[in-house]
Amino acid sequence: FGTRADQYSTDVLTRKTIQEIRKAPAGKPIFAWIGLNAAHGPMIPAPRYANAPCKEMPLWTAPNNAEADITDKPQYIQALPKGSPTVDLTRLCRMLMSVDDSFVAMRNELVADGRWDNTIFVIASDNGMAYGAHRLGLEKRAPYTTQIPFMVSWPAGLGSQPRSIDTRLENIDFAPTMCELAACT
Repeated sequence: FGTRADQYSTDVLTRKTIQEIRKAPAGKPIFAWIGLNAAHGPMIPAPRYANAPCKEMPLWTAPNNAEADITDKPQYIQALPKGSPTVDLTRLCRMLMSVDDSFVAMRNELVADGRWDNTIFVIASDNGMAYGAHRLGLEKRAPYTTQIPFMVSWPAGLGSQPRSIDTRLENIDFAPTMCELAACT
């Protein structure tokens, strides 16, 4: 949105979302799909987090970064040199701090408006990243599966105790699941 601190895209989208929540008629459902750019390149954190500590963020090494035998991989993968064995995730960590702020701000607004308990709040990613897997560096357009975050909060429907479900989900499951929860046809 711009280069000033108050124009950081995650913060702008959060403010716009909160404005829409405030304008929504009481007792009426709200649907919002917020697509934050974080954590996409060029990995620029919000100015307030430019030098924030990231709790001893270790260097990341994909377990299959230096595969000895890649004969089962496509030719273009076989032609790649071995990548850097480690990736520094500090900038990613700093960038995601603004996403945490965004979630907290939206949740606080929904709580203040009395809507939180019956809000289905989903946090998901559009794709995973290789981060060095199969010599791919930061590549994300490769035919390898990476797990992505998918978290759901719905106090009225799911309770408020955290729990994990091991069922594998695919992106194609998202729309019909939300439709079923909202009782749409």
